[in-house]
Amino acid sequence: MTSTFTPVAHSPRPGETVWHDLLVHLEAVARRAALYAEPFDAAAAATLLGWWHDAGKLYPDWQARIRAVHAAGTGRIGIPHADVAMVALGQAEPSLGLLALLASAHHKGLYDANDLKTELPNAAKDARVISTVALARTTIAPRCPLVPLTLPEPIRRTPQLLALWLRLLHSALVDADCVDTEAFCDPVKAGLRSTPRPVLETLRDALLEQQASRIASAPDTLVNQHRATIYRDALAAAPLPPGFFSLTVPTGGGKTLTGMAFALDHAVRHGMRRVIVALPFTSIIEQNARVYREAFGEDAVVEHHSALDSAAAEAEDEDAERRRRLAAQSWDAPIIVTTTVQLFESLYAARNGALRKLHNIPRSVIILDEVQTLPADLLAATLDALRHLVAHFGCTVVLSTATQPAFTAEILADVRPPCHLPDVRELVAEPERHFEALRRVRYERMEGTPALAELVEHLAPLPQALVILNTVKDAHALIEALEAGGVGERVVHLSTRLCGAHRREVLAAVRERLDRGEPCLLVSTQVVEAGVDLDFPVVFRALGPLDSIVQAAGRCNREGRLGVSGGRVVVFDPSDGGCPRGAYTAARDQARVQLAHKPLDELHTAAIFQRWFRALYQLSNLDAHGVRGMEKGLRFAEVAKTYRLIDDDTRPVLIRRTVDDHVVEPILRDVRAVGLRGWHMRALQPYMVTLHRWNFENFSQQRLVARLYRDIDLFEWCGGYSDLYGLREQIDPMDLIIA
Repeated sequence: MTSTFTPVAHSPRPGETVWHDLLVHLEAVARRAALYAEPFDAAAAATLLGWWHDAGKLYPDWQARIRAVHAAGTGRIGIPHADVAMVALGQAEPSLGLLALLASAHHKGLYDANDLKTELPNAAKDARVISTVALARTTIAPRCPLVPLTLPEPIRRTPQLLALWLRLLHSALVDADCVDTEAFCDPVKAGLRSTPRPVLETLRDALLEQQASRIASAPDTLVNQHRATIYRDALAAAPLPPGFFSLTVPTGGGKTLTGMAFALDHAVRHGMRRVIVALPFTSIIEQNARVYREAFGEDAVVEHHSALDSAAAEAEDEDAERRRRLAAQSWDAPIIVTTTVQLFESLYAARNGALRKLHNIPRSVIILDEVQTLPADLLAATLDALRHLVAHFGCTVVLSTATQPAFTAEILADVRPPCHLPDVRELVAEPERHFEALRRVRYERMEGTPALAELVEHLAPLPQALVILNTVKDAHALIEALEAGGVGERVVHLSTRLCGAHRREVLAAVRERLDRGEPCLLVSTQVVEAGVDLDFPVVFRALGPLDSIVQAAGRCNREGRLGVSGGRVVVFDPSDGGCPRGAYTAARDQARVQLAHKPLDELHTAAIFQRWFRALYQLSNLDAHGVRGMEKGLRFAEVAKTYRLIDDDTRPVLIRRTVDDHVVEPILRDVRAVGLRGWHMRALQPYMVTLHRWNFENFSQQRLVARLYRDIDLFEWCGGYSDLYGLREQIDPMDLIIA
């Protein structure tokens, strides 16, 4: 390579002649990565990575190949370039060894640190790598010397904390690299990404003004009085130092906007950057995101989950929708509304697409809504991540629910492995008084163990009622019994066996029936419980986990129209009822023990949940999959496969309904024409159900899905990917399963 030869990073855009200068790219990535890493005090390490990550592009054959591909107008470069940075960093200084791993992984994603012991020596023997490292030392080192890196003491001595720090640093590098490349290759997209968004102080002031007006104009009812008190208590806690908080509010107590008001005021007062709201189910994500958009406008809120219906927006390529998708890649917005799965699996991810957003989590307020849904078998690793985010990365975490889990030292002191959260402060003064004052239901116990068919005589006289069962099979059996009993015309079904688009239609129809006072018997699974805004006079709940029973009660007399304790919640233990295997069955059985000799009125108190969660956690292995040990060994790829909040042994199945043909058919035509793309899967997600693999070996289960849809006899299997954002190969979604 002569002195007049200018190394390049990327080819000119179509129709242009300007190449992307490599040294300009490296400097820009280094500067941007340092900016991204500054909130967690890793700017120096990010600068090194930014300057050195593409050192392999100095290789003469790589430079020749990119020019040949550009001249031909087609082809791939096909020459790896990440090994050069790995060797340069790994040989320069022992403290840079882990940065060598990140540099080598900046395209392929994180791998287990132990593999570096093999990869680095092998690459260091390659003549091409040796010569290019020497060239980089004369080209890049004068601009960014490979100086020793000193890690903060807590990160050096805590392997799990080091693992999280490395993921955050990798995130800063990957996002900086992507953004600078995009700025050169696609300036239109880069312009959309850089569109200014509202600042937190503006959003805070707008919400406080709206809430003050809402409280002042609300009717002087008991419910509104308590909502106002809860809101004022939470807001008064905003000046407190960052850390852990709980927001314990009864159903209907206004926690959605109360939690957001606290988060925004707290963030502004403490110089924090964004608010992240994580919820367990897409149904309540859509509901809460709608509330936030009404309060703050579209540009302030990014909704990031797999059930977004973006088909029309993709086709029209509207700027607003494109900005939303771009912001979702890196969570670059003041308010993020996402799933619990997305948040925590990203914190333990290895794939670049999932890691890219992590650098925007430090110095955030994280609201974990319906926090009781966190699975016990991964609780140790989950709480580890939260403790590290609060103690070392400037976050505040709000645990929000009506049924607080027992994460405190008092409850988890004798649980192994130890994993409690320190100093959790309650935002609401004396929350028990609000639960007592806002009792909307009375709990009743159905004697014995009735068969599901016996429920018909209890339900038939009721014009409006909700029945929540533990399995889809039980729901199907009850629907058949109700039809045989002559009340089938009033029956509506809701479960995860209905696709997201269909569930939204069902919920809208149910709300309309309830508002009009029309007959409605909703037979549902647990999908209806947490946060779904329904108001039935009577709820029947099959015995399940205690928190599920109380969440079910939140769908009864929700608005208090029937007065204090005017709603009925009937708990029954069906003799022929099923139960999801594993942790759910253990929680159901523990609830049976807790309620055996106690009045159901105790479900109105916090004490029973303290006892229940403590007993449940004592019976559970809170690190059942050994994630803590994997983290200690920096086994990134293995952790990513193991830390899964939901079972990923599933397959998405496209449900084709006549009412959706106008959306689904054009997408399927495009798939047939160009092959399956990631946006196809995202656009089709609202029309899919997710089934376990064994469902495909059980014809009756396939029939069950069709039976609950009633008018459907055709499925389309869309491959074996539960991670719909991460397709790695072309698959054929046209394999048909006839039910």
